[in-house]
Amino acid sequence: SKVQNLRKDSGLEVEDKITLFVKDNDMLIGVISKNAEQISKVVLATEIKYNEEADYQEFSINGEKLLVALKKA
Repeated sequence: SKVQNLRKDSGLEVEDKITLFVKDNDMLIGVISKNAEQISKVVLATEIKYNEEADYQEFSINGEKLLVALKKA
């Protein structure tokens, strides 16, 4: 839901393919990388990039801080 809200805030359509960026939480990045295929299908990400430069927003996921960004693919 965090990605869908960020997509909306970025002016992207629900069906737009995206590149997803995540940063600054090794534990959550590990979970994301292990489930990358499923997450990519759900959020329509053509790829997920880890710890790269992007225009991040901070989110709390189950009490853990994670920086998330996206751009249209």
